[in-house]
Amino acid sequence: MAGEKEGQDPDFRGEEWRQALIWLHGGEPEQALVFFERVVRYAPADYEAWLNIGYCRAVLGRLNLAVEAYTRAVALRPEVAVPYARRGGVRLKQELWDEAGRDFAEAAQLAPDDALILCNLALALGGQGKLTEALRAVHDALRLQPEFAFAHYQLGWLYSQAEQWPEAAEAFRRAVAIEPEFAKAHYNLGLNYLVLGDLPAAMAELDILRKLNRKLADHLLKLIKP
Repeated sequence: MAGEKEGQDPDFRGEEWRQALIWLHGGEPEQALVFFERVVRYAPADYEAWLNIGYCRAVLGRLNLAVEAYTRAVALRPEVAVPYARRGGVRLKQELWDEAGRDFAEAAQLAPDDALILCNLALALGGQGKLTEALRAVHDALRLQPEFAFAHYQLGWLYSQAEQWPEAAEAFRRAVAIEPEFAKAHYNLGLNYLVLGDLPAAMAELDILRKLNRKLADHLLKLIKP
């Protein structure tokens, strides 16, 4: 058993760890979770195992348990941005905007050059209605990575929340110019064109969406032709 080797063998995780990775890399989070949980039973201070447990639980929709796992990882490595960011990501899914904002703010302090963390901080701030702060975070992300399609998408979403439709449309256009298969950006660009009264442009986005994401295309069509 793994517990018998702890303190003697540097690879005390043993067979449980190897099996967990096999299942994880094979796309079987339910099975991987079983083995990662065995690892922490014998090695409760295993930071990487708790990160993987959080990931598996999140994928399986066990969001509260995922938060618990990432909280254990935070306690073990409070100086690292990753567990804060992952916990924040779960809290975004739960629409716990304040908690997510605190997590991403902490992660941004620890990893100030991570554009994705800044974008997710902006999403959490936007959920709290703090649009000015959210826009500042996205612009910081774009200064780090000017060609980051997700940052332009996030900027468009925030401008839409502020009903700044021309600015939103321009941000979404930039996102799809960088990443032409970015379906959500095409969808939101189509919505903005509708608000701006540009039906031909909205129809053009619908044609693109039909090739990328039929569900989003059908939803946009219902808005174009209710």
